[in-house]
Amino acid sequence: MDKLLVFLIIVIAVVFDYFWLDREGKRWSWTKNWTKFQKGLLFSAFLILAAITYMLSYLTSSTP
Repeated sequence: MDKLLVFLIIVIAVVFDYFWLDREGKRWSWTKNWTKFQKGLLFSAFLILAAITYMLSYLTSSTP
């Protein structure tokens, strides 16, 4: 459960940073000329990789 919470916090932090905190586009300026499809691919890839990392850490944990 703790790992799921960490996963959710990371996802929420990235989305929060992209949509709310980075109003001037300084941190995410490298995606400024991307299409919505390309940005969707970026965030989808991030979510998939984070989910895989979460699953692998869950499967390899020694706690029963």
